[in-house]
Amino acid sequence: AAEEAVCAQRGACVEALRTLVHHCGHGISLCHCLNMSEVIAGDGPMRLHVEECRFEDLAKHPWSAAVSVGRLGCGATGPYLDEVRVVRSEVFRCSLGIAASSVQLLAEDNRLMDLMLAGVQLVDSRTLLSRNRVERCGGAGIAFSSGPANSIAGGSVCELCGNTVRHCDVGLRVSSSGALRLRLLAAMDTFEGNGDAICTLGSSLAHMSDGLPLQEANDFGVVSVGPSATAAQAVRCRAASCTVEMTECNLLGSRRCGLRVGRATRIQLRGCAVMGNGRGVVVAARAAVDVQGCCFQDNIGWALRLEDRALAASTAVAADCGLRQGADGGSVVAGNVFAAAGRKGNIGRKRVRVDTWHEGSTTVEGNLEAGSGTVVEPETKRQRQLERQEVDIAATQLAGLGLGD
Repeated sequence: AAEEAVCAQRGACVEALRTLVHHCGHGISLCHCLNMSEVIAGDGPMRLHVEECRFEDLAKHPWSAAVSVGRLGCGATGPYLDEVRVVRSEVFRCSLGIAASSVQLLAEDNRLMDLMLAGVQLVDSRTLLSRNRVERCGGAGIAFSSGPANSIAGGSVCELCGNTVRHCDVGLRVSSSGALRLRLLAAMDTFEGNGDAICTLGSSLAHMSDGLPLQEANDFGVVSVGPSATAAQAVRCRAASCTVEMTECNLLGSRRCGLRVGRATRIQLRGCAVMGNGRGVVVAARAAVDVQGCCFQDNIGWALRLEDRALAASTAVAADCGLRQGADGGSVVAGNVFAAAGRKGNIGRKRVRVDTWHEGSTTVEGNLEAGSGTVVEPETKRQRQLERQEVDIAATQLAGLGLGD
């Protein structure tokens, strides 16, 4: 077929069993009309059931997907979620695997490999992904997002269980750009050999009047308290638009970072393994983490760093009035185990660092080094700056000494 192997619209119900689809513009496509009045007046949600199917070489367009369902590209949602079930199917050498918007999706026991872009790309949906295997994607293995037009009651929710994502540019990307919250729950998932294992980014709207430029306000993450509020009178926007809870997951061998936590995001890690990454867990200003009972081993950079940027740090120091509390409260790093440092370079030597933005709102306690039981204390940016100043002063004094002194 030149374009879609199967194309259906407006209330369609499609069932595909043990079907081979190859060398088409698209695989199976179910879409609503772009005219939203027609959608609302349509025949209710669409339904798609795909079981034991195989999709190959669907790469005519960058948007060629094995399965695409919903209102992709129309920028609005209807009063219902389309129902999609994809089980025990295989997708090879396509542009996209599963692309869906405003759906209720169940995907389990599938294999998606050698894709140009994303393996599973979801917008404004309720999703359960179980025991899927995603490998060698040029983009994200799994991408889950919530848009500004999201109208799902309670926000978008994604549940992951027992999935494996390997050798993708990003294993899992989670982002929210709307007012409603996005929530992701993951248990016993493995992300191995990716560029970044997991990246998250939330959304918080910042408004400032005459005291701080709008762009700086957005960078700083403050909301004005009145029509003439200044930076000193502003209060921190503390609501996380994106929350992720991970239990017994493995973040292994990432080239860049195991977990990159962006602004307006709160992450909870329980019993996870963060091993062999370029950096372990990196938390931006305006975000928060709760990391307990996890194992960190052989990460090249910092195993866990709560960092900031120059603007955020300077403002936090100048107006030290509680503005540095992270999304939905402060961060907690407790009861974790750090493996003994390796023999090569800095591998495993950098444990926990807390930068200026997060100081005072982060609790670090009960973290131990494996084997020796030594307590792992956090380093701070201020501490490192003071140490550097002491070294510079000592070097200056030594340089000023003459041979006869």
